[in-house]
Amino acid sequence: MRYSILLALVLPVFALAQTVAGGGAGAGSVRSGVFNATATFGPVARQAVVAGLPYSCEQVSEHTQTLSDGTNISDRRMVVKMYRDSAGRTRTERPLMIGPAGVAAEAPVMVEIFDPVAGYRYILDATKREAHRSAFAAVPAGAGTPSPGAARVIASQTAQAGTVAMIVPAPAGIAGSPQFPRPEISSESLGTKIIEGSLAEGRRTTMTYAEGSIGNDRPVVVTQEMWNSPELRILLLSTSHDPRSGDSSMKTENLSRAEPDPTLFQVPPDYEIVDDNGPVTLQFSSPPAPAK
Repeated sequence: MRYSILLALVLPVFALAQTVAGGGAGAGSVRSGVFNATATFGPVARQAVVAGLPYSCEQVSEHTQTLSDGTNISDRRMVVKMYRDSAGRTRTERPLMIGPAGVAAEAPVMVEIFDPVAGYRYILDATKREAHRSAFAAVPAGAGTPSPGAARVIASQTAQAGTVAMIVPAPAGIAGSPQFPRPEISSESLGTKIIEGSLAEGRRTTMTYAEGSIGNDRPVVVTQEMWNSPELRILLLSTSHDPRSGDSSMKTENLSRAEPDPTLFQVPPDYEIVDDNGPVTLQFSSPPAPAK
């Protein structure tokens, strides 16, 4: 049986202090129906700190696409768990794969903890029971610009063997070149609305690729809506429509303003702390491919 897995090494930026710090890359292969891979994460960037506004939530990402024959494909790609305490510490639990394998109970998860009080980021390696610790510089909320998310890797898995095809976004600075035409971009306010009990401010961005700019015989229009909480400084809802790839959404669910469990921001006592000054590489395996 053949199916696709998206390996989400680093997600795109979604809000202020809640970004993954550093770029990502990865590789993997399939042996006996098990997907084995490595994921490498870059050094820690400067991190904005939001103190005094604790919360916890889940961010659910979905994707739908309509094929040329009218077939609709819809899947729940990822559920990311987010936590922040009153001191500004954050914890992110992010599946390392997107799609059916990413939402499975046994799917591998990357846990990232930012502790601005101690000045460290921790990446927990559940396989080796290690906590990779890196120092970082905290800055006031709004003072810094989050680093952009890096690669997503698409792995095509078969039950026997396979390889991983990597799809990496164009590096900064080359957008607008002949190979990467720059679209016409416009933006407008969508006003405010209540999402999960919190006030959200919305903005729609429209990107239009002119006829012939990407081999198209008519303009291609891509739209994205972002709804941010000005109080919590997090993204509550985003939607995007691209006629080439379909519709994607990310919505915040189960938002709680209660103080999270303090142990969530601590390294488990049975983990060994490993100090890192450079990239961190994790090894993990997916569950076996489902029977045909």
